[in-house]
Amino acid sequence: MKKRTQLNIAIDENLLKSLKFMALSKNIKLNTLVKQILSERTNSEISSEISSEISSCYSEKDAINFTNFMKALFEKKSQQLKYSTREDAFKSLIPFIEVFDKWENSNTKRLKSILLESGNFLNPEELNKLCSIEEYEGPIYSGLRNWVGSSEFPSKKLILDLGSSLIPIIEKNI
Repeated sequence: MKKRTQLNIAIDENLLKSLKFMALSKNIKLNTLVKQILSERTNSEISSEISSEISSCYSEKDAINFTNFMKALFEKKSQQLKYSTREDAFKSLIPFIEVFDKWENSNTKRLKSILLESGNFLNPEELNKLCSIEEYEGPIYSGLRNWVGSSEFPSKKLILDLGSSLIPIIEKNI
């Protein structure tokens, strides 16, 4: 592929004068300034597109449904396996989640507070961070599925749509 060294564009005369003046004031060549401005603008646009995609993937409802499913599944499996305490059940679950590169210690503390200590829910930003929309199921989803050991685990989409109401339906498979 041949490297392009020239970009022919027509711009307003006043804009060109402003760019030349800006280049002179920064003591750099006009082409260097234009490349710099284009690079900054492109990177800014890409960053804002990525952040808007990330922030809009999952809704508040999705986060609540996912959290409700996670809590109900944790409770049901803890009872089935007859852990003496919920803390013991959590200690059994967490190694299945912590194996993922995307997982951080702060996430373990947050998950523990959700499952053991409070009525808090994952918020949409946390769900977006830990469960991407596309190819990756996320450490919590994958960790729960592996901990439960079910070959008929519901899809992430089904969990987001139905939440904890799935537990009675899949109870025989967990």
